[in-house]
Amino acid sequence: MIRNLTCTVVFVISICFATIADADVLNLYGVGQFQDLITVDCQTGQPMVVGNSGWGPFSGMTFDSNQQTLYAMSSYSFSAGLFSIDPMTADTTLINYVNRTSQERFNGLAFDTANDILYGASNLGELVSFDTSTGDLTSIGPTGTNFITGLAYDDASGMMYGVDSQSLQLMTLNTSTGAASPVGSIGYTVNGLSFHPTSGQLFGMGRIGTGAQSLITINRNTGAGTLVAEVSYADINGLAFASVPEPSMCTFLAILSVIPLVGRRRREYPIVSNGPRNFGR
Repeated sequence: MIRNLTCTVVFVISICFATIADADVLNLYGVGQFQDLITVDCQTGQPMVVGNSGWGPFSGMTFDSNQQTLYAMSSYSFSAGLFSIDPMTADTTLINYVNRTSQERFNGLAFDTANDILYGASNLGELVSFDTSTGDLTSIGPTGTNFITGLAYDDASGMMYGVDSQSLQLMTLNTSTGAASPVGSIGYTVNGLSFHPTSGQLFGMGRIGTGAQSLITINRNTGAGTLVAEVSYADINGLAFASVPEPSMCTFLAILSVIPLVGRRRREYPIVSNGPRNFGR
């Protein structure tokens, strides 16, 4: 009977799990001043802390959908570290320190999913790529500006965009040469960029002067920034859309983990034979 019950449970859970296996939640993530990984509501700007990374401050972030991993760049006094972050838990792992001089920092990261390339923008005016396993850096070419503070790669068009924090211009960057070309004024100082993977809308995290930090959308054709909502969290310096599994999947996995216990419980009670016994004479 127990064996039949176990099979029934496994069968039902398998059906439910297969139904929701592809149901992921799309979140907009940011890395904050207080070393927190947070999510930001795309309509209201409401922030929610996922967890504390234990590292930082961070200066850029992007998402690798191939590995389901967030990458972030930190800026210390004399070093810049490349990190991987688990979007579910905020667990953070140092990959390597990547700056070539004590003055070099990287204020933007972007990931090309099709070609599996992680890009970064150096404050020395250069577009570079990183090996995501070792952090090894490869120089691509000069951008023509030392003030790129956000990067985002559009997988649909194969175009990379960045923000020049000095001129407040949206820029396109040539991924072969590194050269940056102006699109138009955003009107905001922007510290993070990310494309919505479904709608293709470009989002940014920025502010006007010393005003409140705000979530904005950016017109990729004109560069114009439009306010979505103010964000009540200090200094978010990276932005990335990322898909994570539904919480209900974790529940099913937890149930599956206890199924073997049902089988073992059956063996805890010895079976007593009711057959004939020889009592002797």
